[in-house]
Amino acid sequence: CNGAGCDATTLSPFVKSRYIYAAQYAPRNPRDHGGPKYGEHLWLTGAASDTLASAVGSDAVCCGSDADSGGCGRCLLVRNPTAVNKKWKAVIMKKSRCP
Repeated sequence: CNGAGCDATTLSPFVKSRYIYAAQYAPRNPRDHGGPKYGEHLWLTGAASDTLASAVGSDAVCCGSDADSGGCGRCLLVRNPTAVNKKWKAVIMKKSRCP
């Protein structure tokens, strides 16, 4: 995986050894930021495969870019029916790539 590859194109010059993943990218409770819109319990960032990135579309204007796969800033609503909190949903924003 490439860290927060979507951010690399917004930083000039990009120096990998000086890059720190933003604290705002840590999991967040939507209730602390205006409330959930889709019944979600968590907001997260994550990495997407090239196949998933192509399914969510091109990079969002707000959130960097990834010339290798696209989809930066695009979100998915997910739920894991085998999780401990199986009724919970999360919104995950693509900020990196895992081919």
